[in-house]
Parts: sequence; C-alpha cells; structure tokens
Amino acid sequence: MNAFKLFDEQMEKFNGMLAENGLVGDFCAEKYPIEVEVKRNAVAAGQMRMFDNESEQTIYRETRIVLTFPVGAVGVHFVGKIAISEKTLNKIKSQAKKLHDLYLQGLFATLKADEEQE
Repeated sequence: MNAFKLFDEQMEKFNGMLAENGLVGDFCAEKYPIEVEVKRNAVAAGQMRMFDNESEQTIYRETRIVLTFPVGAVGVHFVGKIAISEKTLNKIKSQAKKLHDLYLQGLFATLKADEEQE
C-alpha cells in the first residue's frame, strides 16, 4: 500500500491548478513547520519577456506566497508584491491545507506500518 497515493494525486491537481494560473508550487516537509511555497512560473515569463532588465528579474524571482502549518494554525505570508485574485488565493489555501492533511495522514500510516513490522 502506498500511504502517499492520495497526497501524490492531490499534488498533481495542485500543480495543474497552479500551471493554469502561471504559477508553480513546492511542498516542503523537511523542516518544521511544513511549508507550501507558490511563485510565478519564471520559465514561462522569461520566454514571454526576453528583454527584461536584471533588477526586474531579481524582484520577480523573489515574489512568492508562503503558507506555513504550525500546530493549530495556518500562516499566509507574502514576500514581495504579487497580483493574484482572491478566488485563486482561496483555491491555493484550500488545496495546500488538503496537501498538508494528506501528507500527515500518509506519514502516520507509514510510521504505524513500520511499528507493526518490528
């Protein structure tokens, strides 16, 4: 049994939704709290705007939304200026919460399965 199957499926949906909006995302569970980072797809933007100056590219790369999941809370942090609709932001938050929950469920299932094998 793959305890992370539902997580992987949700991650595909999340990435698809982000791609439709010119965004890319990253789920980071290597540190606490778990983070979901969303930023503009710089590859697509770079192809469309070949003659940007260097300072604009630096600002563009640093612009992102970071959702954190400490115990009992959800933090939403904006780094730089990013224009995004309220509807899209709500979709990002909703899907990030699902990813977080599914990851924790998969982790718990894996830990329990390992305990039973010992």
